[in-house]
Order: sequence, then structure tokens, then C-alpha cells
Amino acid sequence: MIRATTKTRVVSGITLLLVVAVALVFSNVFPFRQILAQQELVQQKEETLAVLREENARLTATAGYLQTDQGVEKIARQDFGYVQPGEVAYVVVAPPGEQVEFTPPLPDPIEELDSVWWQGIWDFLTGRDLLG
Repeated sequence: MIRATTKTRVVSGITLLLVVAVALVFSNVFPFRQILAQQELVQQKEETLAVLREENARLTATAGYLQTDQGVEKIARQDFGYVQPGEVAYVVVAPPGEQVEFTPPLPDPIEELDSVWWQGIWDFLTGRDLLG
């Protein structure tokens, strides 16, 4: 009977250690996932901010150019057909009976929906599934 009690204690001790280990893993994995997901989100937002700053600088330069006489004249010529006195304006049209066809661009191919089985696990552990 002493052996059975010792075995029971060992099994219950191992079970307790496993339960504690699983609890520690789960209590640390979820916050770790959220931290990684937030870091990824911050990086994406910083990249978006950089792109928007570049766009803002470009638009500011364009606005400055459009306030000059050359900018105004360029827009008047392009959009409104402005010609100065003494200039001759030409308009190019398609010959009668000939139609110009418009072909819309093809959509991007859909990414393969099936992923490798471990990719889902990795995305879960790193928090990428939280980013959507």
C-alpha cells in the first residue's frame, strides 16, 4: 500500500505541475499576442503617417505652383482649352464610325485562401490574427 500512495502522490504532483504549466502558458501567451499585435499596428500607422506626410508635401508644392501665373495658365490650357490671341487651337477626334473601346483593368488575383496549417498557429501566437 505504501507504493500505491507514493505512485498517487507522484501522479498528482505531475498533474499539478502540468496544470500550473498550462495556466502559466495561457496567462502569458494572450498578453504577449496583444503586445505583438499592437506593435505591428503601430508600425503600420507610422508607415501610413510617412506616406501621408509625403503626399501633404507634394500637395503643398502643387498648391504653391498653382498660385503662380504659369500654373494658372497651364490649368486653363489643359482643362478649359484656353488659347492666347494669335494661337490656333486644334482638337483631335476619332474618325466617324470608329469607336474607342475602354477595357477596365483586370482585378487583382485573389490570394490563395488555403494556408499552411502551422501559419494559423504562428499567427495566433504572434497576434497577427488580431490585426485582421
